[in-house]
Amino acid sequence: MTAALKRLEALPSPADIIRDLRQARARPTETLRLAVDCADEIAPAVIELVERAANLGTLSVEDHNLLFWGIHVLAAARQRELFQPLIRLIRECPDDALEEVLEDAICDTLPRIMISVFDGDADTLIGACADSKVEGGVRWAMIGALARLTFDGSVGRETTLAFLDRFDQESLAEPGDPAWQGWLDAIYLLGVEEMRERPQAAGQEDRFFEYEDELDEWEKRLTLARSLAPGDASLFEKVDYKPINDPVEAVKQFSYREYGDDHEDEYDAEDEHGERRQEKAPFDPARAIAPSRRTRWQENGRHAVFKAALLRSAAAADGADLRATPLSAGRKAASFHCGVWCRPILAS
Repeated sequence: MTAALKRLEALPSPADIIRDLRQARARPTETLRLAVDCADEIAPAVIELVERAANLGTLSVEDHNLLFWGIHVLAAARQRELFQPLIRLIRECPDDALEEVLEDAICDTLPRIMISVFDGDADTLIGACADSKVEGGVRWAMIGALARLTFDGSVGRETTLAFLDRFDQESLAEPGDPAWQGWLDAIYLLGVEEMRERPQAAGQEDRFFEYEDELDEWEKRLTLARSLAPGDASLFEKVDYKPINDPVEAVKQFSYREYGDDHEDEYDAEDEHGERRQEKAPFDPARAIAPSRRTRWQENGRHAVFKAALLRSAAAADGADLRATPLSAGRKAASFHCGVWCRPILAS
C-alpha cells in the first residue's frame, strides 16, 4: 500500500502537466499521455486559449504550445466542451491567423480532433463546412469529419446528403477551392450512389483540379465503399478520418515543432543558464491579418497549381501511384511538403 501511495505521489499534478505542455517544443510524449487522465482539470486552460485566439488575442510562445498540444489531449479524452470554441476559432479567425494558431494540425489532425470532440450539434458543424469565408483546406478537413460522423451515426445520413446536394447546387465554393475535394471525399466515402454522376459534371465545370482518369478511380472507390460490410470503416481509416484515442499517436509527425516560415518569426533569447536559444515571437493578430510578404497557396485562386505541384512531388518522392491514392491522403501529402516545395514555386 505504501509503495502504491508513493507512486501516486510521484505522478505530476494537473498544474505540473500544464506547465510541461506550455514549455514543450519537442513532442512531450510522456506528458501527453499523463494529461489525458486529468483532462477535466486542464481543459479550462486550453479552451480559454482557443477562445482568446478566436478573439484575436495575443498568444505567447508558451500559450501557443499549450493550445497545440492541449487540443490533441482534449480530443483523446473526448472533451466535447472544446467543440464550440474550436468551431468559432475556425469561422472567425482570419486564414493567416488560424494558420499561426493551428499550424500543420489544420491538414493533419483537425478532422480527427473534430470527430473526437463533436458535441452533437450538426447544424453548427455543417454551417462551418458551408461557410465560404472559411479557408478551403479547412473546409476540406471539416467535411471529412462530417463524413466520418455520418458513417458513425452521430450525424443523420439524410442531413449530410442534403448538405452535399446543397454544396453542389448552390456552388458553396469557388472553382478550384480545396473544399470541393472534401465534397468528393464525402460522396465516395459514404458510398452515395445517387450522386455518382455529380463529380463528372462538376469536373466538366472545372470546379476542382483533376488528373487524367482520376474521376474513374474515384468511381471505383465509390463502388468499393458500397461493397464493404456495414460498419466497415477501413476507407475512413486509410485517410485518417478517425477519432483520436492516443494523443501521442495523433501527433507522431510533430516530433519537433518548427515555428514560422523560414524561421521568420524567431528571435534570440537566453534560457535560465544564460544560453542563447531561439524562441517564437508571441502571436500578433495584427501581423497575422496583414498581407503576407510571401504568396500563399490559398490566395489568388492558385489552388489547382498548388495541388498539381505538391501531389506530383509527393507521389514522386513516395514512389506512389497518385491515381490509386485516396484524395484525402493527397491533402496530407500536400501539407507535409507545402513549406518546402509549393510556396517557393508560387512566390517565384
